[in-house]
Amino acid sequence: MAKQTSYYKGKAAEDIVTGHYQRLGYILKETRFKTAYGEIDLIFMGQSEWVFVEAVSYTHLRAHETKANL
Repeated sequence: MAKQTSYYKGKAAEDIVTGHYQRLGYILKETRFKTAYGEIDLIFMGQSEWVFVEAVSYTHLRAHETKANL
């Protein structure tokens, strides 16, 4: 059950970050991209740059601190 909970927390964090970057005009190109070194949660393409994201969820942070880190 703990594994399922972690999956859903991670998915929720990814959804929040995806919405943020899409509102800024970035295009989501890949999710959970696997490499020889690990996994990249989200990859976005902007007009002149790429953004690679490791989405993390912390339950002990207050909401305003979480927003500030976006």
